[in-house]
Amino acid sequence: MFEAPRNLTFVDDSLNKDALNEPSGSRGIYSRSDDVEKQARSPYSNPLAGSTNVSIAETLNEEETPAPSKRSKLGKYFLSDIDRNWTEAILISCGFVSGLVDGLSFTFWSSFSSMQTGNIINLALGVSGNLYHQEKLWVKALIAVGAFLLGTFCFIVGSWMLGPLRRITMISSFALQTILIMVAAILVHTEAIGGTPSGDPMRWLQDVAIALLAFQAAGQILASKFLGFPEIITVALSAVMCDIFLDKKLFHGWRENPKRNRKIGFVLALFLGAMAGGGMARHHGLAAGLWLAMSLKGAITVAWCIWPECPPPTEEGEGKGKEVMK
Repeated sequence: MFEAPRNLTFVDDSLNKDALNEPSGSRGIYSRSDDVEKQARSPYSNPLAGSTNVSIAETLNEEETPAPSKRSKLGKYFLSDIDRNWTEAILISCGFVSGLVDGLSFTFWSSFSSMQTGNIINLALGVSGNLYHQEKLWVKALIAVGAFLLGTFCFIVGSWMLGPLRRITMISSFALQTILIMVAAILVHTEAIGGTPSGDPMRWLQDVAIALLAFQAAGQILASKFLGFPEIITVALSAVMCDIFLDKKLFHGWRENPKRNRKIGFVLALFLGAMAGGGMARHHGLAAGLWLAMSLKGAITVAWCIWPECPPPTEEGEGKGKEVMK
């Protein structure tokens, strides 16, 4: 048989109401006030208190995890890769700018800013002593070629540091090109450089303008490489025209041969740009032509700011914007 311990005394609160008033330290007696005090101290005795603690903790966790800020979203946007679809339209417009700038540069300075083939020929003729009409023309050619090579190096390093297809890379590259053309236009507009054709090849401000225009030309050529359209090299025509006639699908439908379409579009754009440069030089002057070229490059820079983002990778492979020419 089970027997209760002798040293414990059970007190019925309903019979002994005075036990509530006794001190909690009385021997062998458990008072209700002690139980109430313990319940008040314990978080487990009150289910509402426990739920309140949980809700407070959840609120604190929500406050500790802030929502993405506008700055972080903007940074992610500019660090994203651009979509390569329809970027050939921008490169073809760069061909128009190349023709425009070279038409102006050759008309006024007898030198090319974008087409380095012509500058190499002038340099070689100058070294051989066959440039009878301008003995120092090879100096301009050398400056243009050197500036172009320096620009190529700088644009390559900058592109690989930032990422060749990132939005910030394209914006920075074309913004710099725009600024360089603007500086050359300011030099002409303020008459620091004469706005009429000059045979003096040793005017150093004129050489500075040639160097600026040749430097910026490297950026758009590299853009065509990084975007994966080597057939639109935005400067030279010889190789492109040869490729057009080598194409076995030359006479196929318009939608069946987009590469041929890009080549033909580039040839036409360069021709129209050079024709526009000649017309601007004749009727409006060098400064107006350079301002037009700067405006076009500025419009391209703005276009990169709003260009669609590269689509996310799929199971078949990465998006088109991930394909980079190696």
